[in-house]
Amino acid sequence: MIHVSQNSLEAILTDIILSLVHHNIHKILLLNGHGGNDFSTFIRQTQCRLDAHLFQCNWWQVGSDRYDEFFDKPDDHAGIMETSVALALYPELVESQNAQSGATPPYRFEALRQKWVRTSRRFSRMNDHCAAGNPQGASAEAGQRYLDLVCDRIATFLIELSNSTLDPDFHSSNLRSCP
Repeated sequence: MIHVSQNSLEAILTDIILSLVHHNIHKILLLNGHGGNDFSTFIRQTQCRLDAHLFQCNWWQVGSDRYDEFFDKPDDHAGIMETSVALALYPELVESQNAQSGATPPYRFEALRQKWVRTSRRFSRMNDHCAAGNPQGASAEAGQRYLDLVCDRIATFLIELSNSTLDPDFHSSNLRSCP
């Protein structure tokens, strides 16, 4: 696994965004592909400093309102949704014969179990297969249907964003209120 610190990642993104703004691109979507990333603070700070409108999209959440149409149980790391998408995109990389239940020990703290407190998880310490999701029932067909929905929604948003006029009330923000 390769790791890049949050500071390094944000420095790279800042340089990219500066370059895009220099080339008169002011509407930018950060399409996030990893559950450990959160760019909320970065977006808030960057939008206040630059003439840019930034958005974050976590691809796996795009179809969450229709999740039950594709998958029959809640998901987590390496679970049914992620495995289905992997089967649709890269079936040769999925080792279904090694899949396990994704069972993990419960959190020590009640607040974490109730999900009103969050923490980062070290998957390598959770169990011997670094998963917290159950991939049973995963299929390439369900993964492809979910990807179709996700891609259609993201494309629709990008078209809407592209066609939107930049004005002082763009996406209900008022950049003058930033420190």
